[in-house]
Amino acid sequence: MTCHIYASGAYFRGSSKSARRKDGTMLLLVIAISASSGVDLEGASFNVLQGDEIVSSGVLPPIIRADTDDDSFDPRDGPRDRRDHVSISLQAPQSKGEFNWILVVPDQVLEGLQHRGPAWEFSFRTNDHKVGLVCWDEPTSIVCGEAFTIKVGAKCSAECCLQGLSIDLTDKQGMTVASAELGTETWPDAIGLYCTELALVAPPQEGVHQYVLASGVANLTLPHSASDATLTFATIGQGVHAISVSILDRGTNLPIWDAQVRLGFQRAATDETGAARFMTPSGSQKLFVWKAGYKARDQLLDIECDEALMIRMDAMPAKNPYARWDG
Repeated sequence: MTCHIYASGAYFRGSSKSARRKDGTMLLLVIAISASSGVDLEGASFNVLQGDEIVSSGVLPPIIRADTDDDSFDPRDGPRDRRDHVSISLQAPQSKGEFNWILVVPDQVLEGLQHRGPAWEFSFRTNDHKVGLVCWDEPTSIVCGEAFTIKVGAKCSAECCLQGLSIDLTDKQGMTVASAELGTETWPDAIGLYCTELALVAPPQEGVHQYVLASGVANLTLPHSASDATLTFATIGQGVHAISVSILDRGTNLPIWDAQVRLGFQRAATDETGAARFMTPSGSQKLFVWKAGYKARDQLLDIECDEALMIRMDAMPAKNPYARWDG
Protein backbone atom coordinates (compact mmCIF):
# COMPACT_ATOMS: atom_id res chain seq x y z
CA MET A 1 0.00 0.00 0.00
CA THR A 2 1.38 3.41 -1.00
CA CYS A 3 0.34 6.50 0.96
CA HIS A 4 1.08 10.14 0.21
CA ILE A 5 2.57 13.01 2.15
CA TYR A 6 1.20 16.46 1.33
CA ALA A 7 3.12 19.71 1.91
CA SER A 8 1.90 23.20 1.08
CA GLY A 9 1.76 26.78 2.24
CA ALA A 10 5.42 27.38 3.00
CA TYR A 11 6.30 30.70 4.62
CA PHE A 12 9.05 32.22 6.75
CA ARG A 13 8.01 32.88 10.33
CA GLY A 14 8.69 36.45 11.35
CA SER A 15 9.65 37.59 7.85
CA SER A 16 7.97 39.96 5.43
CA LYS A 17 5.77 38.74 2.60
CA SER A 18 8.68 39.11 0.19
CA ALA A 19 10.66 36.63 2.30
CA ARG A 20 13.79 38.76 2.54
CA ARG A 21 16.48 37.30 4.76
CA LYS A 22 19.91 38.47 5.86
CA ASP A 23 22.83 36.54 4.41
CA GLY A 24 24.06 33.75 6.65
CA THR A 25 21.37 34.12 9.32
CA MET A 26 18.98 31.42 10.44
CA LEU A 27 15.48 31.33 9.00
CA LEU A 28 12.50 29.30 10.10
CA LEU A 29 10.56 27.66 7.27
CA VAL A 30 7.01 26.72 8.27
CA ILE A 31 5.03 24.31 6.07
CA ALA A 32 1.62 22.70 6.32
CA ILE A 33 2.15 18.94 6.10
CA SER A 34 0.05 15.83 6.49
CA ALA A 35 -0.04 12.17 5.39
CA SER A 36 -3.02 10.45 3.79
CA SER A 37 -2.43 7.51 6.13
CA GLY A 38 -2.72 9.76 9.18
CA VAL A 39 0.62 8.58 10.63
CA ASP A 40 2.81 10.91 12.67
CA LEU A 41 5.43 12.41 10.33
CA GLU A 42 7.89 13.27 13.11
CA GLY A 43 11.28 11.80 12.21
CA ALA A 44 10.60 11.61 8.45
CA SER A 45 13.72 12.54 6.49
CA PHE A 46 13.87 15.60 4.23
CA ASN A 47 16.32 17.39 1.93
CA VAL A 48 16.47 21.00 0.80
CA LEU A 49 17.84 21.41 -2.73
CA GLN A 50 19.20 24.29 -4.73
CA GLY A 51 19.10 22.82 -8.20
CA ASP A 52 20.74 19.42 -7.79
CA GLU A 53 22.77 20.46 -4.73
CA ILE A 54 21.63 19.51 -1.23
CA VAL A 55 21.94 22.62 0.94
CA SER A 56 20.33 21.09 4.04
CA SER A 57 19.00 17.76 5.24
CA GLY A 58 17.57 16.27 8.39
CA VAL A 59 14.45 14.80 9.92
CA LEU A 60 11.16 16.53 10.64
CA PRO A 61 10.77 17.78 14.23
CA PRO A 62 7.49 17.21 16.11
CA ILE A 63 4.44 18.06 14.04
CA ILE A 64 2.17 20.71 15.51
CA ARG A 65 -1.33 19.30 15.34
CA ALA A 66 -4.31 21.53 14.64
CA ASP A 67 -7.02 21.63 17.30
CA THR A 68 -10.28 21.69 15.38
CA ASP A 69 -12.23 22.57 18.54
CA ASP A 70 -10.15 25.65 19.34
CA ASP A 71 -11.70 28.79 17.85
CA SER A 72 -9.58 31.29 19.79
CA PHE A 73 -6.93 33.39 18.12
CA ASP A 74 -5.17 36.69 18.63
CA PRO A 75 -6.74 39.11 16.12
CA ARG A 76 -3.38 40.87 15.80
CA ASP A 77 -1.99 37.68 14.26
CA GLY A 78 -4.89 37.16 11.86
CA PRO A 79 -6.91 33.96 11.39
CA ARG A 80 -5.36 30.77 12.69
CA ASP A 81 -4.00 28.25 10.19
CA ARG A 82 -5.86 25.07 11.12
CA ARG A 83 -3.58 22.72 9.20
CA ASP A 84 -0.92 20.53 10.80
CA HIS A 85 2.43 22.22 10.34
CA VAL A 86 6.12 21.85 11.09
CA SER A 87 8.95 24.37 11.47
CA ILE A 88 12.35 23.66 9.91
CA SER A 89 15.44 25.75 10.73
CA LEU A 90 17.61 26.61 7.72
CA GLN A 91 20.64 28.82 7.23
CA ALA A 92 20.40 31.54 4.60
CA PRO A 93 23.11 31.59 1.89
CA GLN A 94 26.26 33.60 2.52
CA SER A 95 25.81 35.63 -0.66
CA LYS A 96 23.31 38.26 -1.74
CA GLY A 97 20.64 37.50 -4.31
CA GLU A 98 17.46 35.63 -5.27
CA PHE A 99 17.22 31.94 -4.42
CA ASN A 100 14.83 29.14 -5.36
CA TRP A 101 15.02 26.11 -3.11
CA ILE A 102 13.03 22.90 -3.09
CA LEU A 103 11.97 20.98 0.00
CA VAL A 104 11.91 17.26 -0.80
CA VAL A 105 10.51 14.55 1.47
CA PRO A 106 11.86 11.35 -0.15
CA ASP A 107 9.76 8.22 -0.56
CA GLN A 108 10.12 6.28 2.67
CA VAL A 109 8.51 3.74 4.96
CA LEU A 110 6.73 5.18 8.01
CA GLU A 111 5.08 2.92 10.61
CA GLY A 112 5.28 0.00 8.19
CA LEU A 113 3.62 1.82 5.29
CA GLN A 114 5.28 3.04 2.09
CA HIS A 115 4.83 6.79 1.70
CA ARG A 116 5.43 8.86 -1.40
CA GLY A 117 6.85 12.24 -0.47
CA PRO A 118 6.26 15.65 -2.04
CA ALA A 119 8.58 18.31 -3.45
CA TRP A 120 7.74 21.88 -2.47
CA GLU A 121 9.47 24.86 -4.12
CA PHE A 122 9.93 28.16 -2.32
CA SER A 123 11.89 31.33 -3.07
CA PHE A 124 13.42 34.16 -1.09
CA ARG A 125 15.91 37.00 -1.37
CA THR A 126 18.93 37.70 0.82
CA ASN A 127 20.05 41.20 1.76
CA ASP A 128 23.16 42.77 3.24
CA HIS A 129 23.66 42.96 6.97
CA LYS A 130 23.46 46.54 8.20
CA VAL A 131 26.28 48.03 10.24
CA GLY A 132 25.27 50.92 12.50
CA LEU A 133 27.82 53.40 13.83
CA VAL A 134 27.71 55.56 16.92
CA CYS A 135 30.12 57.91 18.70
CA TRP A 136 30.00 59.24 22.23
CA ASP A 137 32.05 61.09 24.85
CA GLU A 138 32.63 63.82 22.27
CA PRO A 139 33.09 67.32 23.72
CA THR A 140 30.58 70.02 22.88
CA SER A 141 33.50 72.42 22.69
CA ILE A 142 37.26 72.10 22.67
CA VAL A 143 40.10 74.63 22.61
CA CYS A 144 41.59 75.10 19.15
CA GLY A 145 44.56 72.80 18.55
CA GLU A 146 44.03 70.68 21.67
CA ALA A 147 44.11 66.87 21.58
CA PHE A 148 41.05 64.89 22.64
CA THR A 149 39.57 61.41 22.26
CA ILE A 150 36.12 60.08 21.43
CA LYS A 151 34.62 56.61 21.67
CA VAL A 152 33.20 54.99 18.56
CA GLY A 153 31.20 51.81 18.21
CA ALA A 154 29.71 49.60 15.50
CA LYS A 155 27.04 46.93 15.62
CA CYS A 156 25.81 44.49 12.98
CA SER A 157 22.05 44.01 12.60
CA ALA A 158 22.67 40.24 12.84
CA GLU A 159 25.24 40.66 15.66
CA CYS A 160 28.17 39.49 13.54
CA CYS A 161 31.68 39.71 14.91
CA LEU A 162 33.10 43.04 13.72
CA GLN A 163 36.68 42.47 14.80
CA GLY A 164 38.98 44.08 12.24
CA LEU A 165 36.35 46.49 10.91
CA SER A 166 38.03 49.76 9.91
CA ILE A 167 36.60 53.05 11.22
CA ASP A 168 37.57 56.32 9.52
CA LEU A 169 36.79 59.89 10.52
CA THR A 170 36.94 62.48 7.72
CA ASP A 171 36.54 66.25 7.63
CA LYS A 172 34.34 68.22 5.23
CA GLN A 173 37.10 68.15 2.60
CA GLY A 174 37.10 64.35 2.74
CA MET A 175 40.51 64.15 4.40
CA THR A 176 40.99 61.39 6.99
CA VAL A 177 41.71 62.90 10.40
CA ALA A 178 41.65 59.65 12.43
CA SER A 179 41.23 55.93 11.87
CA ALA A 180 41.23 52.70 13.84
CA GLU A 181 40.29 49.04 13.62
CA LEU A 182 37.85 47.38 15.97
CA GLY A 183 39.26 44.69 18.22
CA THR A 184 37.53 42.11 20.36
CA GLU A 185 36.29 44.59 22.95
CA THR A 186 32.54 45.15 23.20
CA TRP A 187 30.75 47.76 25.25
CA PRO A 188 29.46 46.39 28.59
CA ASP A 189 25.71 45.68 28.69
CA ALA A 190 25.40 46.27 24.93
CA ILE A 191 25.20 43.03 22.94
CA GLY A 192 27.37 43.05 19.84
CA LEU A 193 28.49 46.71 20.11
CA TYR A 194 32.22 46.66 19.24
CA CYS A 195 34.01 49.80 20.37
CA THR A 196 37.33 51.60 20.33
CA GLU A 197 38.75 55.11 20.79
CA LEU A 198 39.84 57.66 18.21
CA ALA A 199 42.50 60.25 19.05
CA LEU A 200 41.95 63.67 17.45
CA VAL A 201 43.44 67.15 17.37
CA ALA A 202 40.98 70.04 17.24
CA PRO A 203 41.20 72.31 14.19
CA PRO A 204 43.06 75.60 14.69
CA GLN A 205 40.09 77.70 13.56
CA GLU A 206 37.25 78.70 15.89
CA GLY A 207 33.77 77.61 14.88
CA VAL A 208 31.50 74.59 14.47
CA HIS A 209 32.97 71.53 12.77
CA GLN A 210 31.29 68.40 11.44
CA TYR A 211 33.15 65.19 10.74
CA VAL A 212 31.86 62.02 9.11
CA LEU A 213 32.38 58.61 10.74
CA ALA A 214 32.39 55.77 8.20
CA SER A 215 33.15 52.05 8.22
CA GLY A 216 34.82 49.83 5.66
CA VAL A 217 33.08 46.48 5.30
CA ALA A 218 35.02 44.84 2.48
CA ASN A 219 37.02 42.60 4.82
CA LEU A 220 33.97 41.12 6.59
CA THR A 221 33.06 37.52 5.79
CA LEU A 222 29.40 38.14 4.92
CA PRO A 223 28.08 40.99 2.74
CA HIS A 224 27.49 44.12 4.81
CA SER A 225 26.34 47.59 3.81
CA ALA A 226 28.46 50.48 5.01
CA SER A 227 26.96 53.21 7.14
CA ASP A 228 28.10 56.54 8.50
CA ALA A 229 27.45 58.88 11.39
CA THR A 230 28.28 62.50 12.09
CA LEU A 231 30.40 64.08 14.80
CA THR A 232 29.70 67.75 15.50
CA PHE A 233 31.64 69.92 17.93
CA ALA A 234 32.78 73.51 18.35
CA THR A 235 36.28 74.91 18.74
CA ILE A 236 36.91 77.96 20.91
CA GLY A 237 39.88 80.18 21.66
CA GLN A 238 42.09 79.67 24.67
CA GLY A 239 40.26 80.58 27.86
CA VAL A 240 41.76 83.63 29.57
CA HIS A 241 38.88 84.74 31.79
CA ALA A 242 37.36 82.80 34.69
CA ILE A 243 33.58 83.11 34.66
CA SER A 244 31.49 81.86 37.57
CA VAL A 245 27.70 81.65 37.16
CA SER A 246 25.65 81.15 40.34
CA ILE A 247 21.99 80.20 39.98
CA LEU A 248 19.53 80.97 42.79
CA ASP A 249 15.80 80.46 43.30
CA ARG A 250 14.33 83.97 43.40
CA GLY A 251 11.65 83.01 45.92
CA THR A 252 13.75 81.04 48.40
CA ASN A 253 17.21 82.46 47.64
CA LEU A 254 18.52 78.89 47.67
CA PRO A 255 21.04 77.55 45.13
CA ILE A 256 19.65 75.50 42.24
CA TRP A 257 21.54 72.29 41.62
CA ASP A 258 21.94 70.70 38.17
CA ALA A 259 20.76 73.72 36.21
CA GLN A 260 22.07 73.55 32.65
CA VAL A 261 24.25 76.53 31.72
CA ARG A 262 25.60 77.32 28.26
CA LEU A 263 28.10 80.11 27.68
CA GLY A 264 28.82 80.44 23.99
CA PHE A 265 29.72 76.92 22.87
CA GLN A 266 30.59 75.71 26.36
CA ARG A 267 28.18 73.79 28.57
CA ALA A 268 28.15 72.93 32.25
CA ALA A 269 25.77 71.97 35.05
CA THR A 270 25.61 73.75 38.39
CA ASP A 271 27.01 71.94 41.43
CA GLU A 272 25.42 71.64 44.87
CA THR A 273 26.31 75.30 45.55
CA GLY A 274 24.42 76.35 42.41
CA ALA A 275 27.61 77.37 40.57
CA ALA A 276 28.92 76.59 37.08
CA ARG A 277 32.42 77.67 36.08
CA PHE A 278 34.04 78.40 32.70
CA MET A 279 37.35 79.54 31.25
CA THR A 280 36.54 81.59 28.19
CA PRO A 281 38.19 83.97 25.71
CA SER A 282 37.31 87.66 25.45
CA GLY A 283 34.34 88.80 23.38
CA SER A 284 30.57 88.75 23.24
CA GLN A 285 28.93 85.44 24.18
CA LYS A 286 25.36 84.36 24.84
CA LEU A 287 24.44 82.93 28.22
CA PHE A 288 21.56 80.43 28.42
CA VAL A 289 20.25 78.85 31.62
CA TRP A 290 17.70 76.03 31.82
CA LYS A 291 16.14 74.02 34.62
CA ALA A 292 12.87 72.11 34.55
CA GLY A 293 10.22 74.00 36.50
CA TYR A 294 12.05 77.34 36.24
CA LYS A 295 12.47 80.16 33.77
CA ALA A 296 15.15 82.77 33.17
CA ARG A 297 16.00 85.22 30.42
CA ASP A 298 18.90 84.66 28.04
CA GLN A 299 21.69 87.23 28.23
CA LEU A 300 24.40 88.57 25.95
CA LEU A 301 27.66 89.08 27.85
CA ASP A 302 30.58 91.25 26.77
CA ILE A 303 33.46 89.44 28.48
CA GLU A 304 36.67 91.39 29.03
CA CYS A 305 37.74 90.19 32.50
CA ASP A 306 37.06 87.59 35.19
CA GLU A 307 33.46 87.78 36.38
CA ALA A 308 31.19 86.28 39.03
CA LEU A 309 27.59 86.38 37.85
CA MET A 310 24.45 85.71 39.83
CA ILE A 311 21.20 84.73 38.11
CA ARG A 312 17.90 84.35 39.90
CA MET A 313 15.42 81.97 38.32
CA ASP A 314 11.67 82.19 38.80
CA ALA A 315 9.89 78.98 39.79
CA MET A 316 6.99 78.26 37.47
CA PRO A 317 3.66 77.37 39.09
CA ALA A 318 2.85 73.66 39.09
CA LYS A 319 0.33 72.62 36.48
CA ASN A 320 -3.11 71.67 37.76
CA PRO A 321 -4.08 68.41 36.02
CA TYR A 322 -7.75 69.16 36.76
CA ALA A 323 -7.67 72.76 35.44
CA ARG A 324 -9.91 71.97 32.45
CA TRP A 325 -12.58 70.65 34.81
CA ASP A 326 -12.43 73.49 37.34
CA GLY A 327 -14.87 76.38 37.21
